[in-house]
Amino acid sequence: MNKVIAPLLCVPFLLLSACTDKTDETEKAVTHQESKEFKPETVKIDKDSELNIVPLYAPYQTYLKASLKADTSEMDIKNYAKHVLGYIDEIGEKQNFDTTSLKTFFMLQSTAYEKDLLDQTNELIKQHDEIKSIITKNYIASHEALPKKKATIFIAPSNPEFWSMTDPLAGVSGAAFQDSIIIQLNPNFDKEVLAYTIAHEYHHLV
Repeated sequence: MNKVIAPLLCVPFLLLSACTDKTDETEKAVTHQESKEFKPETVKIDKDSELNIVPLYAPYQTYLKASLKADTSEMDIKNYAKHVLGYIDEIGEKQNFDTTSLKTFFMLQSTAYEKDLLDQTNELIKQHDEIKSIITKNYIASHEALPKKKATIFIAPSNPEFWSMTDPLAGVSGAAFQDSIIIQLNPNFDKEVLAYTIAHEYHHLV
């Protein structure tokens, strides 16, 4: 299945020049912020339809914790595959959809900027209730116009290496795959753009 990404996602991007300090303090911050509270949630729309919302905050924090210790690009890739992509596979198996295409989405990869990604993840955690509310409201509105029995929406922080691409999109990017949508956010995302992106990707999903 071909990937479908939000409008303007293919704008040119520049590599960020910021460097990452992998200190003991940073490692402690990851441990402190790590949370198991953000588990998948099922929103029942009607007797036949439901939406599964899956935050990826904890898998990202686990990946970052391991990568901050490893300090090698090879281990970064392995840790990302194990903790983030592996978790996506678990969800796909439980919800009975194929994750192969989703995992090839070019923005779903490890980064050398772990500290930036950690900070972003922690900020998104603080906004999760609002993010979930926007997603749920606009998914249900889209569902009423064009019903779909079941779907899963993953919420993830944007990879810092692609921030120059998400900035023109007001901090929001999205892609639709088989029975699933991936939404990636910067902490300063625009709420109206997130609402639009949910409706846009839902259309592609159906």
